[in-house]
Amino acid sequence: YDKLQKKKNWRIPIFLLPPSSGYIIYQLTDSFGGPFASMILFFICILMLTIFTAFFSTNVHKYFFLKNNMTTVLKIFTNFGQPKHIQYAREIEEKRRKKYNKGKEKRKKKLMKEKQKRRDQYKKNRRKG
Repeated sequence: YDKLQKKKNWRIPIFLLPPSSGYIIYQLTDSFGGPFASMILFFICILMLTIFTAFFSTNVHKYFFLKNNMTTVLKIFTNFGQPKHIQYAREIEEKRRKKYNKGKEKRKKKLMKEKQKRRDQYKKNRRKG
């Protein structure tokens, strides 16, 4: 008891927080809301457990799939497993390249149209003269 008095800040282990907070919330809803509020709280807890289970199971399956098929994943996603700044740098470079090539194609089409117009104009002038 003397140690508790001298120690100013208490450290509560993280695994004790959910049960204790759940107990406090249940006692508050039971005392103020009655059985209907307790039933609603029970359904909310079941819903949260369901969502957690679904989220956890999908992530576990993704992990095992990636672990078993790493070569296939690396063939499709070449940036997989690299640091984020390298991934983003490559994505930005690819976007710039695509944008440049797209602009290059537009300029090329525009030049082709202009050449075609000049040819047509030349042919018209030649027929007249």
